[in-house]
Amino acid sequence: MTIHTPEHRRQAESYQSVQNRLWNSKPQPKIAPPNKATKYVPYMAPRIPLWEREKITFNAHILAYRQWQADQYERTTAKGYIISRCEDFGVSYLIMIGPSRHRPVTSLRQILYFEVHEKFGRSFPQIGRLFGGRDHTTCLHGYRKVKAMTTVERDQLIRKSLKDLAPLKAKQMGVGE
Repeated sequence: MTIHTPEHRRQAESYQSVQNRLWNSKPQPKIAPPNKATKYVPYMAPRIPLWEREKITFNAHILAYRQWQADQYERTTAKGYIISRCEDFGVSYLIMIGPSRHRPVTSLRQILYFEVHEKFGRSFPQIGRLFGGRDHTTCLHGYRKVKAMTTVERDQLIRKSLKDLAPLKAKQMGVGE
C-alpha cells in the first residue's frame, strides 16, 4: 500500500485499528438485566354480560326494528315483490311458481311477469328463474300478452282470476266436501 501523505497514513492506521478491534477481539459477555421480583397478579376471567349469559328481552325493540328492516329489504327485491303480490291476491307463492297450468293461475302469473319486468327491469331469463325455472319465452309471451291489455282489462283479469281461483282454494282446503 502506498501512502503519500501524512493524512493518508493517519487514515490507514485508523482503519487498521478498527479492523483489529472488530476481527481480533474476543466477544464481550452480555450483562444480564437485574433480577426484578415479579408481583403475582391472579388471573381474573372476563365477566360475561348478562345479555350474553341469559336470554333477556330488554332489546326487543332493536330485534323488531331489524326484522322490519329485513321485511323492507324483502319487499324491495323482485322475489319479495312476488311474495307480497301473492299475499295481495290471496294465492300461495308456491302455487304461483309451481307447475300449475290452470287458467286463473297462469293469468295471475303473466301479470306478475309484466309487473316484475316493468318495476325491476329484470331480463326474461331472470324472471323465468324467479318463477320456478320457466323458459324465457314463456315469460316473454306472458309479458307481451299483458302489455297489450289496458289497465282496466288487467284489473278485470285479476278479479276474474281471483274469482275463478276461489273454488280451487276451497277444494284444496277441504271446504264444501
